[in-house]
Amino acid sequence: MISEIDKRIEVGRKAVLSQVDFLHGQFGKAKSFWKEDETRVTPADLEISQNIIALISEGFPEDDVFSEETDSKTGPRDLTKRFTWILDPIDGTNNFALGIPFVSISLGLLEDGLPVYGFVYDLGRRELFHGGPGKGVWSGDSKIERRKEGSGGKKKIVVIHTEVDAKTLPLINEIINGSTLRNMGSAALHLTYTGLGLIDVCIDFKVRIWDVAAACALCAETGIEIKFLREPAFPLKKFDVKASPVEFVAGDVGFYDAILQK
Repeated sequence: MISEIDKRIEVGRKAVLSQVDFLHGQFGKAKSFWKEDETRVTPADLEISQNIIALISEGFPEDDVFSEETDSKTGPRDLTKRFTWILDPIDGTNNFALGIPFVSISLGLLEDGLPVYGFVYDLGRRELFHGGPGKGVWSGDSKIERRKEGSGGKKKIVVIHTEVDAKTLPLINEIINGSTLRNMGSAALHLTYTGLGLIDVCIDFKVRIWDVAAACALCAETGIEIKFLREPAFPLKKFDVKASPVEFVAGDVGFYDAILQK
């Protein structure tokens, strides 16, 4: 008998893949607009959001489906269903608009507010990473394993997404002194690559729940620790496009803790 999660895995996968050709076709070409929170959006964000929501809602009308492009005027929404889908139609919209290939579609499936499966389509690699607790992690149809040795270099590869200001500059200086610092502009890919062992430490002070819901499911399967710095992001109780950023460290959390103790 096919489980309720397995049924949704098939539909979620098809929904994301149905938008891949359009994503590539609009890459670097879509016009930009600016939302009230001063973040960039393109017509492609809106169309991909509408198309994926329509496909999931057709297959599972009993589920909740929320997107980054959900109308902010609707206010916070309680998660009232067993299954909830959290979508970022284009994570890395700035990159997408400018033609920089660190871009993804991120779709997470939650059960009772907890991530149970995630789909992250990587435009630059042309790969769909997907997986979740007890389900394995996959690239397309091929099961993959996390790199146990991490990035493998003498210096740790650390990706950090934050504003550079008086509060964060001391932390960034400490990281630079002992590691290789990166920011590729897609929170979903940052955390996915950490889950796969390609990045040693992921630090984010600006992420929103739709950016990382899918990647959190991948990390749960590969055993990557995620330490939330304010309050736990899951189980998610409400979806709010105006919610405060989620702050976390993932991967080698001890590296981050050691820096704070200096």
